[in-house]
This record gives sequence, C-alpha cells and structure tokens, in this order.
Amino acid sequence: MIEGTDGSGKATQSKLLLDYLKKQKISHAYFDFPQYHKSFFGRFIGKFLRGELGDAGNLNPYLISLPYAVDRWQAGPAIKKALLTKKLVICNRYASSNLAYQVSRAKPALRYNLFRWLKTLEYKEFGIPKENLVLFLYVPYQISMQLIQQKQSRQYLKGKQLDINESNTKLLKQVDETYLWLLKKNPHWVRVDCIEKNQLLSRQEIHQRIVRTLQDHKCL
Repeated sequence: MIEGTDGSGKATQSKLLLDYLKKQKISHAYFDFPQYHKSFFGRFIGKFLRGELGDAGNLNPYLISLPYAVDRWQAGPAIKKALLTKKLVICNRYASSNLAYQVSRAKPALRYNLFRWLKTLEYKEFGIPKENLVLFLYVPYQISMQLIQQKQSRQYLKGKQLDINESNTKLLKQVDETYLWLLKKNPHWVRVDCIEKNQLLSRQEIHQRIVRTLQDHKCL
C-alpha cells in the first residue's frame, strides 16, 4: 500500500511502480482509493471533497469515515480474488488514509477511540484484507503545502484546483502528525523519505527507494 500526505506524490509513484512491474512481468493488481469514477460511494466522496455536501468542519468524523470504508468494502471481493491468484496487490491509499484523516478531525481526547473503531469497521466488520506492508511517502508538512499549490485540477474536482481537505491547512498539519504517529505504532509501516538535505528527491530517486524497500521485504 502506498500512503502519504496530500502532495507527496502517491499517484506518480504508483504509476512508476506499475510500469516497473509490467516491465519485470510481475503479476499484479492495482486499486486506487477513493474510486471516484468506479463506485457509487466513490462518486459520493467526490461530491464531499468538492464541498457540495456542506462544511466538513461541522460533520462528525465517524460519519465522514463511512463512505470511504464502504468504497473499499465494495472493492474487497476484487482484492481478495487478486490475492488468491498470488498477484502483488498495490493500492494508492487504503484504510490507513481513513485512520489518518478522520482521527485528525477528532478532538484529541476522542482520537484513540476513533482509531480503534475505524480499524474494527474496516478490517473486522467490512472484512477488507489486512495489508502486509505500507509504504509511507514522507514529505514534511511545510513542503507538502507548497506541492499542493502546484497541483493541476483533477477530474473528480470538476474544474477546482484543490479539494476541501487540501484547502484546510490546519487539518493537513494534524494529518502529518497523525501519519507519523501511525508510523511509530505499526511495525509493518515503512517510511520512504522523499526529502534529502532539504531538497525534494526526483521522481526516479523516490521510485528507486520504493523498489529497494519492496525487495528488502521480499515483495519483489
């Protein structure tokens, strides 16, 4: 699974990894969450991120988490089928994104209970497969904010440059901290630093780090 804060290059690195797997003739399956254009709940999430459902600040994070979780639940059978056929499953975002973003929305005293509830919801109640490895692309908050501003409009935004998460600097700062907390808490998470000596590494350099990490963990 490829995770990271907004602006960390997840989509770019997912594409480079898929190209590598094809060239190496490694059997694989790819899933991109949310499924903006493939599922009912993916389209619903697009509406939410465009701000069409109101101010997210007034919504309970438990409720916000549900369409994201159901979107993955809908993809669950396809993921399980890929695993049964011994394919390497690559996901651009997974349940860990729900953990990072929704826990960050909760009040500090409520975060751990929400964290436990979300894990139960995704893995036990909805039964999605537990990931073996999470590659966390780390870009410090200050730099990721600069990269977000350079993003071009994506199809799900229908002409807008930024979604409601990317526009919320307070939320993104907390998401950065929550991701680092999750990194410490989960031994199957591996941090892939995208910055060296205060400079953003090239796409190929980051890609090479990802490939080496997958090789080190016997995934390739």
